[in-house]
Amino acid sequence: MKTKKEFRLPKEFVEDWITALRSGKYKQGQGELYSEGKYCCLGVACSISGTPDSELEENGLIRYKFQHTYCLPSEIIDEQPLARILSMMNDGLSSSCLIDDETKVMFEKYNLQIGKEYNFNEISDFIKKNVEFY
Repeated sequence: MKTKKEFRLPKEFVEDWITALRSGKYKQGQGELYSEGKYCCLGVACSISGTPDSELEENGLIRYKFQHTYCLPSEIIDEQPLARILSMMNDGLSSSCLIDDETKVMFEKYNLQIGKEYNFNEISDFIKKNVEFY
């Protein structure tokens, strides 16, 4: 019997996203969806969904409470707890003002290290392991 996963994303979207993250085409950056030729993992999701880099750069400062989500694909907006985990994994932020109790609980649940910057391959592994594809 399969264990039900907490997060769900469309199969084609997530397979394309994982492929893009592992491709080497995207250089990893932190703190913004896209800046100076580098993407965070959520910026890669935007890119494969057709958002131009210029729009990501103009509007893409990540807000960890996700008040500004209009650049993100709807698939990600629908899974905000996942988006928060992935952005924190990508950026390795350890400032207590950015990490609320809910996030700490989620990091503990998935055996993630607060403060570690996870690379795109590690983030891809997390997505593959913890997201149900439909």
